[in-house]
Amino acid sequence: EDHVRYSGRDILFAASKDYYDGALYPAAASFDGASVDGLSPTLDAPKYAVAHGSTKLTLLAAYLDTLAAGAHTLTLHYGDGVKITGAFNVLEAPPALYTLTVSAGAGGSVTGTAPGSYAAGAAVSLAAAPDAGYAFTGWTVAGAAADASANPLAFAMPAGDVTVTANFEPGGGYTLTVNAQAGGKVTGTPPGAYAPGIGVTLLAAPDAGYAFAGWTVAGTAADASANPLAFAMPAGDVTVTARFEAAGGGAGSNPGNAGGGSAGTGDGAHPLLWVLLCLAALCGALIFPEICKKTLCNTFQNL
Repeated sequence: EDHVRYSGRDILFAASKDYYDGALYPAAASFDGASVDGLSPTLDAPKYAVAHGSTKLTLLAAYLDTLAAGAHTLTLHYGDGVKITGAFNVLEAPPALYTLTVSAGAGGSVTGTAPGSYAAGAAVSLAAAPDAGYAFTGWTVAGAAADASANPLAFAMPAGDVTVTANFEPGGGYTLTVNAQAGGKVTGTPPGAYAPGIGVTLLAAPDAGYAFAGWTVAGTAADASANPLAFAMPAGDVTVTARFEAAGGGAGSNPGNAGGGSAGTGDGAHPLLWVLLCLAALCGALIFPEICKKTLCNTFQNL
């Protein structure tokens, strides 16, 4: 059988051998006690209960909670030397789950971690996106410590229920425009209108074969080389563009050819080839002067 920690559930074992009270029956046939994972009867009475007749022994939940998680063996000991064993498992209690409730006020939506049940310590990330004509003004968070002005909002689920609401208001706010050049994308705070002071976080992710080359930021002071990029929305519009470049210095580069020519032609020819050509030309000139002169000229013209 299985016992789940802190479930309050006992485990009952029934043995085929009768239980004899030593006062009424020969002591040699009486039940002597029980042990768990041992060879001698070591359990004391508060850890189990036993009934007369065929042996029925109950391991109590309070004792089972003290055992290590895993497989265990119970042994019933009798005065005549008989031992009867039974197997059982102790399982860890499943983690307690707490409810995350997420809602958006009129004028926007929320994406990210879905509402539901989560264990303490689970990561939660939520991004508010205002509709056209509305501005995001912050979060209302109940049950967790979090920066109500940050967007995305991130926190670890506490040991308790949490309710998060995104707040929007019509008009007002300032526009955040987010662009990505060819070669990558940007995630994080959605484009839209935001009240001053709202935290903006943007992460640039290059595509395969590209590298992040920095940000172009207009309308606020920010570290253009940081990734992720983070700043507080100012009292003015902001435009952010992620720049990407082909990895390895650009397509078509040839690290082995500093002169920029194509491999195997012009200046890229291997030096050994020149040595062999010169030796062949010298030998040919000594033996067939006229033929060599014409052949050598044609060879060098084709290089």
